[in-house]
Amino acid sequence: MLDFSRVIATNLGHSFIGTEHLLLALLGKTKSREMLEKYGLGANYLNYSEVMDEVIRINGQGERLDLCRNDMTKTLEGVLFKSYIYARSHGAEKASTADVVHILFKENDSTAIRIINKCKVDRGDVKNTIMKTFSLTYEKISEMRKTTPITNSYTSDITLLAIENKLDPVLERDLEINRVIQILLRKNKNNPCLVGEAGVGKSSIAEGLAQRIVEGKVPHELSEKRIVSLNIAMLLSGAKYRGDFEERIGNILSEIKKSGNIILVIDEIHNIVNTGAGEGTLDAANILKPELARGEISIIGATTFDEYAGTIEKDRALDRRFQRVTVNEPSEEACIKILKGLKPKYERFHKVKIEDEALKCALEISINEIKNRFLPDKAIDLIDEGAALIKINGKPCLTAEDIKQMFYKDRRKCASCSCIEEYLNKNILGQKNQVKEIARTLASGLFGVRKKDTPLSFLFVGTSGCGKTSTAIKVSEFLFGKNSVIKIDMGEFTEQHSVSKLIGSPPGYVGYEDKGILINEISKRHSGVFLFDEIEKAHFDVIKVILNILDTGISYDNRGKAFDFSKCVFIFTSNVGFEKNVSGFVEGSFDARNELTKTLGASFCGRIDKIIPFEAPNSECSYAICRKMSYKLKDLCKKQGMELYISEDVMDKLVVSSKLKALGYRNLKKMFELTVEREVNLAFAEHGNKIKKITVFLNEEKEISSFCDFGKLNLENNSLSMYNNQKRID
Repeated sequence: MLDFSRVIATNLGHSFIGTEHLLLALLGKTKSREMLEKYGLGANYLNYSEVMDEVIRINGQGERLDLCRNDMTKTLEGVLFKSYIYARSHGAEKASTADVVHILFKENDSTAIRIINKCKVDRGDVKNTIMKTFSLTYEKISEMRKTTPITNSYTSDITLLAIENKLDPVLERDLEINRVIQILLRKNKNNPCLVGEAGVGKSSIAEGLAQRIVEGKVPHELSEKRIVSLNIAMLLSGAKYRGDFEERIGNILSEIKKSGNIILVIDEIHNIVNTGAGEGTLDAANILKPELARGEISIIGATTFDEYAGTIEKDRALDRRFQRVTVNEPSEEACIKILKGLKPKYERFHKVKIEDEALKCALEISINEIKNRFLPDKAIDLIDEGAALIKINGKPCLTAEDIKQMFYKDRRKCASCSCIEEYLNKNILGQKNQVKEIARTLASGLFGVRKKDTPLSFLFVGTSGCGKTSTAIKVSEFLFGKNSVIKIDMGEFTEQHSVSKLIGSPPGYVGYEDKGILINEISKRHSGVFLFDEIEKAHFDVIKVILNILDTGISYDNRGKAFDFSKCVFIFTSNVGFEKNVSGFVEGSFDARNELTKTLGASFCGRIDKIIPFEAPNSECSYAICRKMSYKLKDLCKKQGMELYISEDVMDKLVVSSKLKALGYRNLKKMFELTVEREVNLAFAEHGNKIKKITVFLNEEKEISSFCDFGKLNLENNSLSMYNNQKRID
């Protein structure tokens, strides 16, 4: 372009090469003229002859002079130097025409700009129009695609999507994109592999590269490259005979090498290992290795740290052919810029306005509340979800309050201490003071102004069968729904090696590939109630792992990956100090605490947020529990069309004979099931829906028995009737 500018200045007889000559050189290119006509740029836009007339008017015209590069004006030298710096900023070794245009049209004090202003032309329009000449166009892509029909069938063309403006803007990833460009420009091993956590934007880097190619902001070696993404599932689909898969890959690679202008993107690239492998056949990785080594094709891979370590890194030959590019989670400042850049796209899609405060709120909630996921994906999800929700509600604008209400809607009920207390008291009998303390601790720890960054923890202590485990289950039901509690019986963790059951086995041991119970559960749900039953039975090394979580809120799996437990509730149960039927105790004045400290350790007890001593079982609560079980059984009978009556003396017998002090409420429930429920079940099993009423009573031997009423049926034919029982006694 500079040589063409020198020729123009020489022919005009000028003694210097200025920005006006550079502008003429840009407009004098054949590509530029064709493009100007194609885009219908008429009298209101720049054309070569108009600019030439203006240059002659300003500088005149003389005899031909021999000029060299040293004859450039200071302004032109500045434009070229800035163009080079700008090119280096996006990874190019030298400035392209597009870079020069970009800088030229930013200069406010140059002859070229004065000419443009005199012609009353919009600088932005001219800049964009000229830059399009030196970048890919829809027609160019269409021509390229005609030569790769097989590749087109198994890939999606990211560059085409960029031309059609169907991609989201890629922001704050210049460093990674520049590194990818640098690797692609290598002679050998020109295959970048993007490695990062899910959601940090690995795939968007390939999209950002495609957008740069379309905009002409890449070195000329990449200026006409196509970025296409391989669909491995489609590649495998229908390949049922030996050799089908290899043939498809071979045809694709053949087209890519022949065209010479395709960069292949393979998302989740770890899937190529063992993909398509069968008896006597090669997998995709082994088919690609020779091509990757020779540099005849370029592949951009993307995968997570775990998958890279578990597949790519294990195959040394495959690992050697890729250049690893680490993609880290963006900072808060970078993430807010990304959200602001994406905002117009989401506003157009959802047809709503999104306030900047909503973006900040989404970022804050995603950082503080959503763990084990990564920015910017988790923040973008909140914006997308919030915009979809307000469309349902008919609101025109997404605000920060909308984001908060959407995210916290499932937990609003939990903010009230009275709500928690009311729910637990309906389901837990005889522990009113204990329930009150649990509710206060939950409300303060989970829904207060300052939220903990460690799991909320309780230690439920009391005699066996007093309701510790059932209370923990009800707490979990209130917070996270039915069947949500994660119960871990610490009787299975009495050995030192049982630590591996919690967090996974160390390298070299059996089960290394498997996650432990804690890690497996937290990776699935990110929050919940963990119930550690009979914690005193656990080995001290197991307790040390739990202590670390109570201290930091974080645990690491056997691969060193961190998992966050700050949104969880840890409930421990123990009957240490209560084996001799000690009643409930008051904190600060009881012998049981000394036993707890001695058995579990002061370090463990000191980390517990609240120790809750449970009241020992008593007769009053036992009667209430019996009645509650009776009501449930009556409801079940009613659904079968039967009426159930249980006499008071049956309740008395159950309470008296249940050995409450030794065995607790658990034995009372078991006795109810083995006597009352058993009598009802046997009667129903024998007679079914013929029964109209069942009466459970104490017979003359003081044993629990039952009588069935069949309504209008003859009592003499009923072997269970009191009439026939009386006949047998006589």
